Amino acid sequence: MEKSGAVTQAVAMKITGHKTDSVYRRYRIVDETDIERALEKTQESISQNPISNVTGMKRARQIGR
Repeated sequence: MEKSGAVTQAVAMKITGHKTDSVYRRYRIVDETDIERALEKTQESISQNPISNVTGMKRARQIGR
């Protein structure tokens, strides 16, 4: 139902009749191609933006963190 992102989980649960999040998640089948696509997008983002928000200890002491 949420494959395109056009339907929220709450709406999908109303349509399917699931009463709890845990039961909804248990029966929500994830397509393998969706997983592959998500991983490709993540890898692409990482390669385009290799900037890290991690500060080394020496630098952190210099800037007072």
